[in-house]
This record gives sequence, structure tokens and C-alpha cells, in this order.
Amino acid sequence: MTGPKSPSEQDEQQGKKWYERTRYQILLFSVWITLMGFALWVILDLYIDPQTSAQKKDLVQALEVWPKSP
Repeated sequence: MTGPKSPSEQDEQQGKKWYERTRYQILLFSVWITLMGFALWVILDLYIDPQTSAQKKDLVQALEVWPKSP
């Protein structure tokens, strides 16, 4: 027969539950971000598919972030 748990045992048990729940949430979020990044990469690869070197050059120029200095 076991009696009621002491407050310190209850706190420790709740801390473990919080840690496990948070760990799984972080894992699921990381997997979701990875899948969304992969899906975006595939969609952009299918949508923007340069075939010639001129098209590749134009794509790189369009994606250039920093303007060239004069």
C-alpha cells in the first residue's frame, strides 16, 4: 500500500513530464521545418528549372542580393 506522494516527488514527476513533452514538441517542430524546407526546394526546382547556361546566369543575377558597387 502506497500513500500519497510528497510534494517534492510530485514536482519531480511533473518536471519529467514537462521535459518529455517539450522534447517531443521540439523534435516535431524540427521535422516539420525540415520537411517544409525540402518541399520548398522541390517546388522551386520544378518551377524554376534553367536549362541553358544563359538561363542559369539570368537566375543567378535575379537572385543576387547585394548590389554591385559602381
